[in-house]
Amino acid sequence: MNYNLLRPFDLEAAKRGEEICWRGGEDLTFIAEAGPDGDHAIRGAKGNLQYAESQYLRMKPLAWVEDHPVYKGDKLWYKTAGLIIADKACGDGWFFSKDGVSIYPKSCTWTKPEPKKTTRTVKFLAWLLPNGHIVNIAEDAAKRLGYKRVPSEDKTVEVEL
Repeated sequence: MNYNLLRPFDLEAAKRGEEICWRGGEDLTFIAEAGPDGDHAIRGAKGNLQYAESQYLRMKPLAWVEDHPVYKGDKLWYKTAGLIIADKACGDGWFFSKDGVSIYPKSCTWTKPEPKKTTRTVKFLAWLLPNGHIVNIAEDAAKRLGYKRVPSEDKTVEVEL
């Protein structure tokens, strides 16, 4: 996890209840703005009350994707479903998208995946025409016309779907 990418502490967001953490990623709970010196009252993970300056605090991400923090409004690519917009945390590192779907972070990426090309191998059977020419046509048509097979002239082609 690259903790240098955590968003800076936002006092107004913390007052609204958005989660905060130490700049090293450990969870905290914002209690109150402590006073004119800029310190803030916070509660640590073990429940102890303490004071900290804004420079040591960060906004807690919803989750982590590819070692980068994910925040509300971030746009990511869900590997099987397309573009999603992060909305809120739902526990155990998962988060909800804006449309309410729970998202497993390891199924996301920051970059748009390349579309997968689907190919199929098609075998064209060779047939001998009465005039001596060899053609590759569908088997049912060739049989209906009474053409003879020429297996040595069959062609196999990769067709992109």
